[in-house]
Amino acid sequence: MEVQAHSDESTLLVAVATVDEIPVGSYKNFQLEQDGASQYGVLVNYKGEYHAYLNVCPHAGIPLDTMDKGIFNADGSYLICRKHWALFEPQTGVCVSGPCPIAPLSKLNVHEEDGVIYVQPKN
Repeated sequence: MEVQAHSDESTLLVAVATVDEIPVGSYKNFQLEQDGASQYGVLVNYKGEYHAYLNVCPHAGIPLDTMDKGIFNADGSYLICRKHWALFEPQTGVCVSGPCPIAPLSKLNVHEEDGVIYVQPKN
């Protein structure tokens, strides 16, 4: 699915994927406009729940999946920064291991409707 944006008077939602594209334990990278700049995000399906974050490690400032080895650790229980092995809780983005900064991953709101997964950029 191509990323598409639509909005009503108060909310901008970006259609990122269909539910069929993101099975449990998988993820999809996407691009969106946030704070007037193009940003990269990542949508994950963790145990049947969708979560989205800006795809940038708060410690290293690089994409979590920069080494092309996926965004989940080996047993699929955490999101991982492949550069320095920091682990983040998939539901919250909180860093639980590794060089953890004060800030967690930057979480984006997710909305699923009629089989389409939408992400709401922060303004």
